[in-house]
Amino acid sequence: MHASVRPLRADDLSSLAAAYIATFNAAPWHDEWQTDTALAYLGGLLANPACRAWVIEHEGGLAGAAIGHLRLWWQGTELFIDEFFIGTARQRSGLGQRLLAGIEAELHAEGVVAVTLLTGRATPAEAFYLAQGYRGNSDLQFMARSLA
Repeated sequence: MHASVRPLRADDLSSLAAAYIATFNAAPWHDEWQTDTALAYLGGLLANPACRAWVIEHEGGLAGAAIGHLRLWWQGTELFIDEFFIGTARQRSGLGQRLLAGIEAELHAEGVVAVTLLTGRATPAEAFYLAQGYRGNSDLQFMARSLA
């Protein structure tokens, strides 16, 4: 399978938003993204001066992306992954594994010491990350409060 990982470019944003919507509006997430909100959300992530973003191309199209930001931690610089996805039609094909391995190799060469992220428990995404060597942390709790 020929696939290539490269930095995300500004002209990828429309395709990226469409793939993001298709992925996260489907099971198991069932989000309700619209084009305008997805473009604004992704554009906001990309506007962060510490943002790092990559896409994986396969068969002439954008198959998925990883968007994160570098942050200094007491152990050294780490990448926090804000969004990572492979379009639903191409999931379970090894593309996610290739994307993650590609960005990890690049980051390691730059001296980044860790990659961190949040994902849903008991989802295919959690199983994917566990299979790639990521581990949960029982000492941490994700917390939120609705202001609506």
